[in-house]
Amino acid sequence: MADDSELQALARRYLDLWESQLSAMAADSELAEQLGRLFAATNASLLNSIQAAGGEPGGRQGNSDAGANTADRTAATAAARGDRVMDMAELERRLAALERRLDALERRNTASD
Repeated sequence: MADDSELQALARRYLDLWESQLSAMAADSELAEQLGRLFAATNASLLNSIQAAGGEPGGRQGNSDAGANTADRTAATAAARGDRVMDMAELERRLAALERRLDALERRNTASD
C-alpha cells in the first residue's frame, strides 16, 4: 500500500490537472456560449415541467403573481433554442420572479396552517 506522502502527491497532481482543465475551459468563449445555451435550455425545460405539474395549461394555477406571463415563456423558449444568450440582467429578473413566486407560495401555505 502507498504511504501518505505518495497519496498526497497523487492527490496534488489530480487537483492540479483539474485546475488547469477548468482554467482552460473558463478561457474558451465558445464553450461558455454553448454552456449558456445548455443551461438556458435546461432551465426552460425544468420550468415547463414544473408548470406542467401545476395541473393547468401553461402551469397557471389561478394566482396572477404565481406564474410567468406569455412573454416570459416566449423569452425562455427563445433562449432554449439558442437565439440569444441569457445575460446577467435576464438572470436577475428571472430570479426575482422566482423569489416572488416562492414568497406567494409560502404565504399561501402559512395561511392554510
